[in-house]
Amino acid sequence: MDYLALLTDGFAFGLASAAVMTVLQSFYWGRWGLTGVLEWHENQVIWSRVKNSNPSVLSPFGIFSLHFLNGGLAGAPFPLVVAAVPVLGLIPLPALGAVYGVLLWLLTLALIHKSITGVSIINHQQGFAPVAVSLFGHFVYGISLSVLASGML
Repeated sequence: MDYLALLTDGFAFGLASAAVMTVLQSFYWGRWGLTGVLEWHENQVIWSRVKNSNPSVLSPFGIFSLHFLNGGLAGAPFPLVVAAVPVLGLIPLPALGAVYGVLLWLLTLALIHKSITGVSIINHQQGFAPVAVSLFGHFVYGISLSVLASGML
């Protein structure tokens, strides 16, 4: 098994899946603003902390640099884990991808969003819609990742 190829291809698949997710979410940014796209809001705050800048001054470069970096890093282990754990071969790959996307959402957004942004996803000022879009975006990310990885698994 070529572990390096699995990791590098997974990273590339993660970048492509983040692009799919970005297209989906861009509509909602235009509709709800930055706080309406939870991942991008987190990235804006993190970027402003790294750059020691005002978080209210929008940084599309920072937002999308972190978004794609996170997408690539999250995608890297997916093909490796699927290839290394034979029992996962019993589960349809798109189902694995969907579960992976939801797990990523739980770990990288649901649990930490408020601590990063100060905005609760439970009591979000825009209601449940940004949470639903974010969760759906991660679901789509996971499925896209699995479809892209299917060619090598």
